Amino acid sequence: MFGNFKPLSTLLDINDQSTSAGNRLDNGVRVEENGLYMVLWDTGITGKYHWGLLVAQTNTSGVLCHQALSGPNWKFIVEIKDLSVSKSVLLALKVGYLEKTNDEWLSAMKSIIRNATVHGELTCRTWALAALYELASAGFIDLDPNWDHVHGIEEEAKRLAEHARFTDTKFVQPSQSAKLQ
Repeated sequence: MFGNFKPLSTLLDINDQSTSAGNRLDNGVRVEENGLYMVLWDTGITGKYHWGLLVAQTNTSGVLCHQALSGPNWKFIVEIKDLSVSKSVLLALKVGYLEKTNDEWLSAMKSIIRNATVHGELTCRTWALAALYELASAGFIDLDPNWDHVHGIEEEAKRLAEHARFTDTKFVQPSQSAKLQ
């Protein structure tokens, strides 16, 4: 649907963008400005993905918030990410729309999700889901702050990412579980 990709054969590096202008192949992924996306990347292991939340600032890039392993510990990372040149992105699932994405708003959002309460083991997935719940609870997005809805988004994302991986495609679409207007 949005171009082809080759699954990574080694552990995930979401910074899989080529830096030379000649090698920056556009994968066709486009997002809506001011959209909040649950993004999943291929790790090269069936059923295992790297999860993050992206606040789209253009139709190809935005502010990515995620947790990544740094040695034995998880580290909260905020970075600008261009999804259109990522080789391993599988899915950008729109889970909300944001009225504002200015610096003040982003700072408040980061403060809330940095301290998201994860129940159980901390992983990039459990953190991303907890962060989504916290954004809904704080009124940043129009999503009922209900764990059943969040788990519905989780299952939808896993199903779509698996389909993208096996069909050699990339998906960008609104979440049916988020019930976006």
